[in-house]
Amino acid sequence: MDYSDHKSSFEPMAGIDEDLKYEVPPLNIDPNAKGDENRKRRFSVSAESSDDKKSEKFIKKVYPKSKEALDRIKQSTQDVFLFEGLDTEQSNLLVDAMFEKKCQKGDEIICQGDHGDYFYVIESGIYEVWKSENKNNPNIDSKKVFQYNNKGAFGELALMYNAPRAATVKAVTNGLLYRIRYL
Repeated sequence: MDYSDHKSSFEPMAGIDEDLKYEVPPLNIDPNAKGDENRKRRFSVSAESSDDKKSEKFIKKVYPKSKEALDRIKQSTQDVFLFEGLDTEQSNLLVDAMFEKKCQKGDEIICQGDHGDYFYVIESGIYEVWKSENKNNPNIDSKKVFQYNNKGAFGELALMYNAPRAATVKAVTNGLLYRIRYL
């Protein structure tokens, strides 16, 4: 679309000097004043600053996997938000750094409220996600909210937002996970 002649359709307002510079008065806001307590707070996301010296010390970690395992990991991470913006090289770097964790029926993989340290991709097994409204003791009144059946990924939220684990994940059957550690 050509906007080069867009001004021709507008007429100047009467009494307005277009060449005059108008000043906008500063807002009269007290930064120490308390706001409306009933208003919901906005959440923000922050990240650690990058340090050029850290990137110089980077050592690529590669844990051997079969071609079938690599294909399944890539399939499982295809719909994961963390992997959406990565190019092939970056995605391969993360997949190479993943290592196995064998799970037994009844194992608690992550616990609501704990510090997040790993991101998990399911190779095999059934896993239930349990969540409690009781933040002090998540074992009280927890409810099953989701179930993974031999595919999927979990654990990314605590890493992305540097927040405690939002739910507990338990193994319903024996299984195999691939995980990557947050540094």
